Amino acid sequence: MGPDDWEYLRDTCALNGIDCPVNIEYGGIVGAAYLLDCVDSDESVWFDGPVGWILTGGTPLPLLPTRGRLGLFNVDEYIVEDALTSRSVPRRNLG
Repeated sequence: MGPDDWEYLRDTCALNGIDCPVNIEYGGIVGAAYLLDCVDSDESVWFDGPVGWILTGGTPLPLLPTRGRLGLFNVDEYIVEDALTSRSVPRRNLG
């Protein structure tokens, strides 16, 4: 992340009353969710158009270093399952 990205993150957090994290892990997978829908408008303050993703069943994961890709992509379930079990991450139903 460059300086402009950090500034955008700080501003967005401040506008929404959220404490901005000091350190953010990136360069990997940090969570898993199912894609429920794609929309071209939404009431959410997080919608920044022109397309928004409606996700369901999100669960955080410890950082799983992953080669970068554009957009959404599938990950083998065993990778997520291993992260949940070997690192004592609380489970949530992704369904």
